[in-house]
Amino acid sequence: MSYHPIARTDAIPLRVTPFSNTSQIVTWLTPGHGKIATVIKGACRPKQDASGQYDIGYRCELLFYEYAHNGLHNFRECAALDNRRACHGDWRRTAAISYLCRLAADATPDGAHIPELYHLTDTAITILAQTPPPHDTLLLWFELRLLDLLGLSPRLRHCCTCKTHLPPGTGARFSAELGGALCAQCTPQRQDAATMTLAPDVLGLLQRWQRSRSFAPLRAIAIDPATRTALCQSLRHFLARHLETAPECRAVALQMVNMNLHPADSPTPQQ
Repeated sequence: MSYHPIARTDAIPLRVTPFSNTSQIVTWLTPGHGKIATVIKGACRPKQDASGQYDIGYRCELLFYEYAHNGLHNFRECAALDNRRACHGDWRRTAAISYLCRLAADATPDGAHIPELYHLTDTAITILAQTPPPHDTLLLWFELRLLDLLGLSPRLRHCCTCKTHLPPGTGARFSAELGGALCAQCTPQRQDAATMTLAPDVLGLLQRWQRSRSFAPLRAIAIDPATRTALCQSLRHFLARHLETAPECRAVALQMVNMNLHPADSPTPQQ
Protein backbone atom coordinates (compact mmCIF):
# COMPACT_ATOMS: atom_id res chain seq x y z
CA MET A 1 0.00 0.00 0.00
CA SER A 2 1.52 3.35 -1.03
CA TYR A 3 1.91 6.15 1.50
CA HIS A 4 1.23 9.76 0.62
CA PRO A 5 2.38 12.45 3.07
CA ILE A 6 -0.12 14.93 4.43
CA ALA A 7 0.56 18.61 3.74
CA ARG A 8 -0.68 21.37 6.03
CA THR A 9 -0.99 24.90 4.68
CA ASP A 10 -2.95 28.11 4.82
CA ALA A 11 -5.20 28.33 1.76
CA ILE A 12 -7.85 30.54 0.14
CA PRO A 13 -10.65 28.82 -1.82
CA LEU A 14 -10.78 30.46 -5.25
CA ARG A 15 -13.39 28.29 -6.94
CA VAL A 16 -15.90 25.62 -5.88
CA THR A 17 -17.39 23.38 -8.59
CA PRO A 18 -19.61 20.27 -8.46
CA PHE A 19 -17.85 16.95 -9.01
CA SER A 20 -20.77 14.59 -8.50
CA ASN A 21 -24.14 14.65 -6.77
CA THR A 22 -22.43 14.81 -3.39
CA SER A 23 -18.83 15.89 -4.02
CA GLN A 24 -17.05 19.11 -4.96
CA ILE A 25 -13.75 20.20 -6.44
CA VAL A 26 -12.22 23.15 -4.61
CA THR A 27 -9.43 25.19 -6.18
CA TRP A 28 -7.17 26.71 -3.52
CA LEU A 29 -4.46 29.36 -3.53
CA THR A 30 -1.66 28.55 -1.10
CA PRO A 31 1.61 30.30 -0.19
CA GLY A 32 3.80 27.20 -0.53
CA HIS A 33 2.09 24.91 -3.04
CA GLY A 34 0.70 27.51 -5.45
CA LYS A 35 -2.72 26.85 -6.94
CA ILE A 36 -4.00 23.34 -6.26
CA ALA A 37 -7.32 21.50 -6.54
CA THR A 38 -8.76 18.94 -4.13
CA VAL A 39 -11.74 16.61 -4.26
CA ILE A 40 -13.99 16.88 -1.21
CA LYS A 41 -16.08 13.72 -1.22
CA GLY A 42 -19.52 14.01 0.30
CA ALA A 43 -19.20 17.80 0.52
CA CYS A 44 -22.92 18.26 -0.21
CA ARG A 45 -24.09 15.86 2.46
CA PRO A 46 -25.66 17.47 5.55
CA LYS A 47 -23.23 15.92 8.05
CA GLN A 48 -20.00 16.57 6.13
CA ASP A 49 -17.24 17.52 8.60
CA ALA A 50 -15.96 20.39 6.44
CA SER A 51 -19.40 21.97 6.06
CA GLY A 52 -19.19 25.72 6.73
CA GLN A 53 -15.40 25.63 7.00
CA TYR A 54 -14.66 26.86 3.48
CA ASP A 55 -16.15 29.22 0.91
CA ILE A 56 -14.84 31.59 -1.74
CA GLY A 57 -12.38 34.00 -0.15
CA TYR A 58 -12.13 32.38 3.29
CA ARG A 59 -8.68 31.97 4.82
CA CYS A 60 -8.43 28.32 5.84
CA GLU A 61 -6.02 25.81 7.25
CA LEU A 62 -5.99 22.96 4.75
CA LEU A 63 -4.76 19.41 5.12
CA PHE A 64 -4.42 17.32 1.96
CA TYR A 65 -2.53 14.31 0.69
CA GLU A 66 0.43 15.36 -1.44
CA TYR A 67 -0.45 13.20 -4.38
CA ALA A 68 -2.22 14.42 -7.47
CA HIS A 69 -4.24 12.09 -9.69
CA ASN A 70 -5.50 13.75 -12.87
CA GLY A 71 -4.48 17.06 -11.33
CA LEU A 72 -6.56 16.54 -8.17
CA HIS A 73 -5.27 16.05 -4.63
CA ASN A 74 -7.20 14.13 -2.00
CA PHE A 75 -8.69 16.33 0.69
CA ARG A 76 -8.15 15.44 4.35
CA GLU A 77 -9.76 18.28 6.33
CA CYS A 78 -9.87 22.05 6.71
CA ALA A 79 -10.78 24.68 9.26
CA ALA A 80 -11.73 28.31 8.69
CA LEU A 81 -9.16 30.72 10.12
CA ASP A 82 -11.04 33.79 8.88
CA ASN A 83 -14.51 33.39 7.39
CA ARG A 84 -14.75 37.10 6.45
CA ARG A 85 -17.85 37.44 8.63
CA ALA A 86 -18.25 41.14 7.85
CA CYS A 87 -18.90 40.22 4.21
CA HIS A 88 -21.75 37.79 4.93
CA GLY A 89 -24.96 39.10 3.43
CA ASP A 90 -23.18 42.05 1.80
CA TRP A 91 -23.65 41.52 -1.94
CA ARG A 92 -21.23 44.32 -2.88
CA ARG A 93 -18.37 42.82 -0.93
CA THR A 94 -19.32 39.33 -2.06
CA ALA A 95 -19.16 40.37 -5.73
CA ALA A 96 -15.78 42.02 -5.19
CA ILE A 97 -14.34 38.95 -3.43
CA SER A 98 -15.68 36.67 -6.15
CA TYR A 99 -13.93 38.76 -8.79
CA LEU A 100 -10.62 38.88 -6.91
CA CYS A 101 -10.66 35.11 -6.50
CA ARG A 102 -11.73 34.54 -10.11
CA LEU A 103 -8.91 36.74 -11.39
CA ALA A 104 -6.32 35.05 -9.16
CA ALA A 105 -7.54 31.62 -10.32
CA ASP A 106 -7.52 32.52 -14.01
CA ALA A 107 -4.12 34.21 -13.86
CA THR A 108 -2.26 31.51 -11.92
CA PRO A 109 -0.95 28.36 -13.64
CA ASP A 110 -1.59 25.12 -11.76
CA GLY A 111 1.16 24.53 -9.21
CA ALA A 112 2.81 27.90 -9.86
CA HIS A 113 4.71 28.96 -6.75
CA ILE A 114 3.96 32.66 -6.23
CA PRO A 115 3.79 33.25 -2.44
CA GLU A 116 3.34 37.00 -2.96
CA LEU A 117 0.10 36.36 -4.89
CA TYR A 118 -1.37 34.47 -1.95
CA HIS A 119 -0.49 37.32 0.41
CA LEU A 120 -1.79 39.95 -2.02
CA THR A 121 -5.12 38.13 -2.39
CA ASP A 122 -5.49 37.61 1.35
CA THR A 123 -4.61 41.26 2.04
CA ALA A 124 -7.12 42.56 -0.51
CA ILE A 125 -9.94 40.40 0.86
CA THR A 126 -9.09 41.43 4.43
CA ILE A 127 -9.28 45.11 3.41
CA LEU A 128 -12.66 44.46 1.77
CA ALA A 129 -13.94 42.91 4.98
CA GLN A 130 -12.66 45.70 7.23
CA THR A 131 -13.35 48.92 5.34
CA PRO A 132 -16.62 50.53 4.19
CA PRO A 133 -17.52 50.76 0.47
CA PRO A 134 -16.89 51.74 -2.22
CA HIS A 135 -14.02 49.38 -3.05
CA ASP A 136 -13.46 50.09 -6.72
CA THR A 137 -10.01 51.63 -6.11
CA LEU A 138 -8.98 48.46 -4.28
CA LEU A 139 -9.98 46.25 -7.22
CA LEU A 140 -8.00 48.35 -9.70
CA TRP A 141 -4.96 48.41 -7.41
CA PHE A 142 -5.19 44.63 -7.05
CA GLU A 143 -5.16 44.25 -10.83
CA LEU A 144 -2.00 46.35 -11.15
CA ARG A 145 -0.26 44.46 -8.33
CA LEU A 146 -1.26 41.12 -9.85
CA LEU A 147 0.15 42.14 -13.24
CA ASP A 148 3.38 43.18 -11.51
CA LEU A 149 3.73 39.82 -9.73
CA LEU A 150 3.22 38.01 -13.04
CA GLY A 151 5.84 40.17 -14.77
CA LEU A 152 3.21 41.76 -17.02
CA SER A 153 3.08 45.32 -15.70
CA PRO A 154 2.09 47.96 -18.25
CA ARG A 155 4.90 50.38 -19.11
CA LEU A 156 3.72 53.72 -17.77
CA ARG A 157 6.87 55.78 -17.21
CA HIS A 158 8.57 55.29 -20.56
CA CYS A 159 7.24 55.10 -24.11
CA CYS A 160 6.69 51.50 -25.20
CA THR A 161 8.15 52.21 -28.64
CA CYS A 162 11.11 54.59 -28.26
CA LYS A 163 11.71 54.20 -24.48
CA THR A 164 11.56 57.97 -23.95
CA HIS A 165 10.79 59.03 -20.36
CA LEU A 166 7.27 60.42 -19.93
CA PRO A 167 7.56 63.64 -17.88
CA PRO A 168 5.26 64.08 -14.84
CA GLY A 169 2.06 65.97 -15.55
CA THR A 170 1.76 64.90 -19.17
CA GLY A 171 -0.78 62.64 -20.78
CA ALA A 172 -0.15 59.86 -23.28
CA ARG A 173 -1.79 57.36 -25.56
CA PHE A 174 -2.18 53.90 -24.05
CA SER A 175 -1.79 50.76 -26.16
CA ALA A 176 -2.80 47.46 -24.61
CA GLU A 177 -1.29 45.62 -27.57
CA LEU A 178 2.13 47.26 -27.18
CA GLY A 179 2.03 47.02 -23.41
CA GLY A 180 1.69 50.58 -22.13
CA ALA A 181 1.99 54.29 -22.84
CA LEU A 182 3.16 56.02 -26.01
CA CYS A 183 4.89 59.40 -26.22
CA ALA A 184 3.65 62.21 -28.47
CA GLN A 185 6.18 61.39 -31.18
CA CYS A 186 5.13 57.74 -31.43
CA THR A 187 1.39 58.34 -31.09
CA PRO A 188 0.68 59.24 -34.76
CA GLN A 189 2.00 55.85 -35.78
CA ARG A 190 -0.58 54.09 -33.60
CA GLN A 191 -3.95 55.70 -34.30
CA ASP A 192 -6.21 52.66 -34.08
CA ALA A 193 -9.02 51.21 -31.97
CA ALA A 194 -6.54 49.36 -29.75
CA THR A 195 -5.24 52.62 -28.22
CA MET A 196 -6.89 55.24 -26.01
CA THR A 197 -5.97 58.63 -24.58
CA LEU A 198 -4.84 58.90 -20.96
CA ALA A 199 -5.21 62.38 -19.49
CA PRO A 200 -2.36 63.58 -17.23
CA ASP A 201 -4.30 62.87 -14.03
CA VAL A 202 -5.21 59.34 -15.19
CA LEU A 203 -1.66 58.46 -16.18
CA GLY A 204 -0.38 59.96 -12.92
CA LEU A 205 -2.76 57.81 -10.85
CA LEU A 206 -1.81 54.66 -12.72
CA GLN A 207 1.86 55.40 -12.14
CA ARG A 208 1.26 56.05 -8.44
CA TRP A 209 -0.80 52.89 -7.96
CA GLN A 210 1.77 50.84 -9.81
CA ARG A 211 4.51 52.01 -7.42
CA SER A 212 2.50 51.42 -4.25
CA ARG A 213 2.93 47.99 -2.67
CA SER A 214 0.46 48.96 0.05
CA PHE A 215 -3.12 50.03 -0.46
CA ALA A 216 -3.23 52.24 2.65
CA PRO A 217 -1.72 55.38 1.01
CA LEU A 218 -4.25 55.15 -1.85
CA ARG A 219 -7.40 54.72 0.22
CA ALA A 220 -8.20 58.41 0.70
CA ILE A 221 -7.52 59.58 -2.87
CA ALA A 222 -10.60 61.30 -4.30
CA ILE A 223 -11.32 60.29 -7.91
CA ASP A 224 -14.05 61.79 -10.06
CA PRO A 225 -16.33 59.50 -12.14
CA ALA A 226 -14.74 60.35 -15.50
CA THR A 227 -11.26 59.50 -14.19
CA ARG A 228 -12.56 56.24 -12.70
CA THR A 229 -14.03 55.27 -16.05
CA ALA A 230 -10.75 55.98 -17.86
CA LEU A 231 -8.74 54.01 -15.27
CA CYS A 232 -11.07 51.03 -15.50
CA GLN A 233 -11.18 51.15 -19.28
CA SER A 234 -7.40 51.16 -19.71
CA LEU A 235 -6.90 48.21 -17.37
CA ARG A 236 -9.80 46.29 -18.93
CA HIS A 237 -8.15 46.41 -22.35
CA PHE A 238 -4.77 45.50 -20.89
CA LEU A 239 -6.11 42.52 -18.93
CA ALA A 240 -8.03 41.26 -21.94
CA ARG A 241 -4.89 41.46 -24.08
CA HIS A 242 -2.39 39.90 -21.65
CA LEU A 243 -4.46 37.60 -19.41
CA GLU A 244 -7.33 35.20 -19.99
CA THR A 245 -9.84 37.04 -17.85
CA ALA A 246 -13.62 37.16 -17.47
CA PRO A 247 -14.72 40.70 -18.49
CA GLU A 248 -18.35 40.06 -17.52
CA CYS A 249 -17.36 39.13 -13.96
CA ARG A 250 -15.19 42.25 -13.73
CA ALA A 251 -17.96 44.52 -15.04
CA VAL A 252 -20.48 43.19 -12.52
CA ALA A 253 -18.04 43.51 -9.61
CA LEU A 254 -17.15 47.11 -10.47
CA GLN A 255 -20.77 48.12 -10.88
CA MET A 256 -21.70 46.53 -7.56
CA VAL A 257 -19.03 48.45 -5.65
CA ASN A 258 -20.49 51.72 -6.88
CA MET A 259 -18.39 52.45 -9.91
CA ASN A 260 -20.47 54.50 -12.33
CA LEU A 261 -19.91 52.59 -15.53
CA HIS A 262 -21.86 51.52 -18.57
CA PRO A 263 -23.14 47.93 -18.18
CA ALA A 264 -20.59 46.84 -20.78
CA ASP A 265 -17.93 48.12 -18.33
CA SER A 266 -16.94 51.24 -20.24
CA PRO A 267 -17.67 53.15 -23.42
CA THR A 268 -15.90 52.59 -26.70
CA PRO A 269 -12.21 53.64 -26.45
CA GLN A 270 -11.51 57.21 -27.44
CA GLN A 271 -9.87 57.74 -30.77
